[in-house]
Amino acid sequence: MKVRIERGDRLEEDVSCDSTFMLEKMPLIGAAIRSKMNFVPPHVPIRLFLDNAGGHGTIDAIAAYRQDLERSHNVLLSHQPP
Repeated sequence: MKVRIERGDRLEEDVSCDSTFMLEKMPLIGAAIRSKMNFVPPHVPIRLFLDNAGGHGTIDAIAAYRQDLERSHNVLLSHQPP
């Protein structure tokens, strides 16, 4: 079997949500949340819930992006209870 990929074809990329990925993307997500929810005043926190499936980074990485989201965007992070 052969798969031919032509120029301009769109491909999906499998992405792992490891610590590096999450530390890179969560600040962008915090900014996007504030941008899209501009009707919520900046001094009012917005809560972001993550599933509890794992794969959100190490405990230290989670603590780092949790602190950054709160400090930079006033977005509070919660994990779904098991």
